[in-house]
Formats: sequence, structure tokens, C-alpha cells
Amino acid sequence: MKKTIAFALSAICLGLVVAYFIGLYPFFIFDKNTTSQASIVAIKDENKPFQQFNFQEGNYTAYVIISVNDLMNSWAGIPRNRVLKSSDKQILSQLKNCEFISNGSDSLKIESRIYLLKNDSLIYQSGLVLDQDFEGIHNNDSGWAESKQKGQLLRILRQFEAETKPVVFLQ
Repeated sequence: MKKTIAFALSAICLGLVVAYFIGLYPFFIFDKNTTSQASIVAIKDENKPFQQFNFQEGNYTAYVIISVNDLMNSWAGIPRNRVLKSSDKQILSQLKNCEFISNGSDSLKIESRIYLLKNDSLIYQSGLVLDQDFEGIHNNDSGWAESKQKGQLLRILRQFEAETKPVVFLQ
């Protein structure tokens, strides 16, 4: 009897620990076409990549996958989950004000990513750097582009919600 109770309590504790880590680090599953460049619109202004999107029309959702290194930077003040999400039109509209200075160079350590979906289809993706000294984006077309206003991107990301689903599917 005591062994059964001990086993049940151990199983419950293990289940809670696993559920915590799944919630903190959800699985992100990509459709086979997600990484295809054909599904991504051409950016008109590389210095303001979000400017062309009308977040007031259509259903937009932004996902940010934060690397463990960027996540561990407690200074960032972003929710301590690995995947953040926002479908809020006001928050997403703030991205339009983000301006980046492209120097055409390549950054070697891009671990975080941002994905923008419209009506559940991927329309933009970029690498993301959320470092204490600088923040910026990186993609294959324009290379590395540093944020013109330090901290602006982080202020917006702080408003995103933590994705609590254990598995996130991206089409």
C-alpha cells in the first residue's frame, strides 16, 4: 500500500515537472512549406520591414522563438517562455515603427527567430538578436540590420504573451 502511494506521488510530481518544462519550452512544429522562401512576401523597405503590413486588416499573428541564451538574459524583461505570441493589432502595429540600419554584413550567432503569419500563412520570418548591447534582425536578403532605437524591439516583445500550448504548429 505504501509503495503504491509513493509511486503515485512520484508519478504526479514527475508529471508536474514535465508539464512545467513543456509549458516553458513548447515544441514548435513546422509544416514542410514553412521554410520555403516562396511563402514569404518581398520586403519593400529593408530598414522598416514591418511597415508594409496593414495589421488592422486580416488576421495577423507573430511568434517569437527565443533562444535559451537570449531567454537567460534577465535584463530583457520579456516573459520567461521560449515561445511568445501576439495577435493583438495594437501591439503588432507598433512593429511598423521599428527601424533598422542595415550594414549588409552577416551575423554569426542568430539563435532567436520571429515569424509573422497572416490568415495562418507565413508571410515573414527573420533571425532575431536580443542582446544587452544590441538588438536587430537578420535574414538572407538583407543580412544583419541593427535596431536604430536601442530597446524599441524589446519594449514591443515585452507585450507579447507566453505561448502556453505544449505543441505549436506553424503552417
